[in-house]
Amino acid sequence: MLSDRSIEEQFSTALDNLESALADNRNATFGDVMKLEIQLTEPSAAEAIDHVYESRFDDIELPPRTVVGVCSLPGGADVQLDVIAAEE
Repeated sequence: MLSDRSIEEQFSTALDNLESALADNRNATFGDVMKLEIQLTEPSAAEAIDHVYESRFDDIELPPRTVVGVCSLPGGADVQLDVIAAEE
């Protein structure tokens, strides 16, 4: 848990972990992400998250995403991802 870091850092780390999991488990990439749900404890941080999101998916078409405001997340985190990825 990185609850002591900014929401941008938490989101960037979550994307790093996702990228690693895709590569390790399925030899997949961000290009295989079909849908992304971003859960935020601070919905006002959506704009900051947008910048990180766009920079990480900059060389491919952005996958559909949903941003959901939540009251709390495990470990005091400010952001959590639910992802659907598939190899075509």
